[in-house]
Amino acid sequence: MNLFGLSDPAKIWYAAALQEDSGRPLVLLVPDEARLRVAEEELKEIIAADERDYPPVLTFRARELTLYDARAASREEEIYRLATLDSIRRQQFSFLIVSAEALLQKLLRPERLARFSLEFRPGDRIEPEELERRLSLAAYERVGRVERPGHYARRGDIIDIYPAKINDRTAETDPCLRLSFFDIEIDEIKRFDPESQRSAGQLDTARIPPAREWLLLAEEREELAHKVLAQTRDTVVEGRRRSLSRDTIAKLERMGNKDAERIANGIFFPAQDRWMPLMEEAASLLDYLQAA
Repeated sequence: MNLFGLSDPAKIWYAAALQEDSGRPLVLLVPDEARLRVAEEELKEIIAADERDYPPVLTFRARELTLYDARAASREEEIYRLATLDSIRRQQFSFLIVSAEALLQKLLRPERLARFSLEFRPGDRIEPEELERRLSLAAYERVGRVERPGHYARRGDIIDIYPAKINDRTAETDPCLRLSFFDIEIDEIKRFDPESQRSAGQLDTARIPPAREWLLLAEEREELAHKVLAQTRDTVVEGRRRSLSRDTIAKLERMGNKDAERIANGIFFPAQDRWMPLMEEAASLLDYLQAA
């Protein structure tokens, strides 16, 4: 079916009707981030929230790559993207709005996201120390008090986790999690308010997506570090061939050597994006949609 001449609002109305009629998830590809925001608001005005335990409309925005060292970089959008990818992989959406740039960006593969995701139920048996280890592998940061996505805290036999979230405004959809242990058994899973730190209702399941898009095991970090060092050596040789200044060549060499050391030691830094082309197993959003 081909349709021509529809205005943008009419396209949204048609998409909503098509999804309702088919009952299947629908993906809307828009040209840019500005149109994505407009389409999201228009869709939310048309469709009503249903009884499912996930938001009907998801958006997947392009990630701003960080190629230069920075003192700090916001993780909010990265964590949102990971939670969204997890929902896409499990087909938990009615509408997905994607910008063209986001569709083309490299992502971790769906099976890697699944490997680093965690899911627990009351009665599951796991050592609290093993849970902490797996949270660390999934890039969660241990803190004294959980305050934002990507944090976890432990107090005796209680572990609080602030998972990667789809919607910070919907606690019922994306709760902060409080896991209570009896020895090595998960006794209770409750949601809690990160501001008051008070527990609320109990949950049947705790699902915890990873908190970073760079997820590497120790041997993978070592392999990538070797690739970075090799690339750095090639860059130095090419710089000399092109008669770059000694200062420029020295800076490039220091940067590559420093980055390789940080990667090998598992130290995250925002400018890791500059080595993304060396990641062989990159995927795109299309891989997630096919997997779903």
